Amino acid sequence: MGFLQLISTGFERLVLGLNFYAFAVSSVFKGTIISPFARITFYNNIKIGKNCRISSGCVFRVPKTARLVIGNNCDFREYSQVLCREGQTTEFGDNCLIQSFSFVSDNAKIGNNVILAPHSVIIAATHNFGSIEIPILKQGSNTSPIEIGNNVWIGTHAIILGPSKIGSDSIIGAGTFVKGDIPEKSIVKGERKLTITKRH
Repeated sequence: MGFLQLISTGFERLVLGLNFYAFAVSSVFKGTIISPFARITFYNNIKIGKNCRISSGCVFRVPKTARLVIGNNCDFREYSQVLCREGQTTEFGDNCLIQSFSFVSDNAKIGNNVILAPHSVIIAATHNFGSIEIPILKQGSNTSPIEIGNNVWIGTHAIILGPSKIGSDSIIGAGTFVKGDIPEKSIVKGERKLTITKRH
């Protein structure tokens, strides 16, 4: 790493640190509690409402041109992650419960009173893989919007990929895979048949 690059990196880290300090102090006055063991990397494009909780081990990454908006009374439990994407907005409404080890990635709009159970996954981006000659890692990615309505419960280990729109008052069962539109007031279950046999 060159000298100028080293200075630039150090300055950027200083800016990030000062941003986080100012953000953490202002959050206290809104009743929001941010664990000192949460990792929040952002520039200026983050907004968290009143009376929220960001628990230990949470990871929020908000690049320079990304935007993260979190409503009031949201609870991010231990080790949940929100990874924003350049040029995209990730949004949570009011009264959301994001349980442990949940993962939300870019271009997702989540309504009010939504529950993400532990280990649920919401991913709006997908890797390109059109050429066999180029490693997938170097082919870039695309993103498709995900919209989750109000009063939705996403069960544990459910996977939501974009483009998807889940209507309000719906339930996505544990372990269910969703890609596409789900009408309001739906119960979606990825049922697996359980076979039981006797040992001889």
